[in-house]
Amino acid sequence: MHDCGRIVCVLHIVFLQVGLAIQYSVNVHQALDAYYRLTDPRLQMVAHAHDVVRSALPKLTVDEAFASKEDLSLDILRSLHVQ
Repeated sequence: MHDCGRIVCVLHIVFLQVGLAIQYSVNVHQALDAYYRLTDPRLQMVAHAHDVVRSALPKLTVDEAFASKEDLSLDILRSLHVQ
């Protein structure tokens, strides 16, 4: 698991410190790709997750940002599966 935080601006020019806890697992059928294909898989997944959060939160109000935790996690999961 990787814990990290970033400061992100939301719709009403309010800055939030957003913490992410990322859990990793490797698909058994793609173990070789997971190990050899990426230079630093954990760092790349963290960077990708932060990109998803940074692109989504500025469109939301503070209340919407707190209410959309599940939606954000699903967006991150979907975007990582596409990669």
